[in-house]
Amino acid sequence: KQSLNVYRSDAEAKSQPLPVMIWVHGGGWRNGDKDNRAGVNLCQTWAKAGVVVVGLDYRLTPAVVHPAHVEDVAAGIAWVHGNIDKHGGDPKRVFLLGHSAGAHLVALVATAPSYLQAHDLTPKSALAGVMAIDTASYDLTATRTPLVKKMIADAFGDDAKTLKDASPLQQARQNPDA
Repeated sequence: KQSLNVYRSDAEAKSQPLPVMIWVHGGGWRNGDKDNRAGVNLCQTWAKAGVVVVGLDYRLTPAVVHPAHVEDVAAGIAWVHGNIDKHGGDPKRVFLLGHSAGAHLVALVATAPSYLQAHDLTPKSALAGVMAIDTASYDLTATRTPLVKKMIADAFGDDAKTLKDASPLQQARQNPDA
C-alpha cells in the first residue's frame, strides 16, 4: 500500500517546473486506494490543467494503526521533494489535497511537524498549501456518531493523549508556526 502514481500531461510541458499536487484518498483509514475511479479522474483532470499530480497510497487499518497512515503520507511527501523535478514538477510548489480520512491525514502532516521532520523537512518549507476536504476528524477528541467513533477507535485506539496528538486542530493550536 505504500505506492504512488505520477500524472503529468505532456501537452502542458513547459520550460519551467509545474506546480505539484499530492492527492490522498479517503476511506475511514481502512478502505480505498489511489487507483479508485474518482481519484484517477481527479488526478487526470488536474494533470490536463498543467499540474503534476501524485496519487498517494498509505497502509490501512486493521493491518496498521496510527501513526502508520500519516507516516506513509510524510514519506510520500519526502519522495516528491526528492524526485518530482524528474517529472517536471517544482518541489517548491507542493500542495496537498485530501478527502475524508485523506483530509485528516494531509491536515495532520501539515500541522504536526514531527512527521515531516523525520525526513528532514518541515511543513513550512515542504508545503505551499493544503486542501483538506470533507473530514469529520479535525479533532478526534470531539463527540462523534457511533460509526465515526468506531472508525476512529479502530485506527487510533481510545487513549486520550493519542487522540489529541492525532488531531490536526489540536496540533495547529500547539504548532502555529508549522
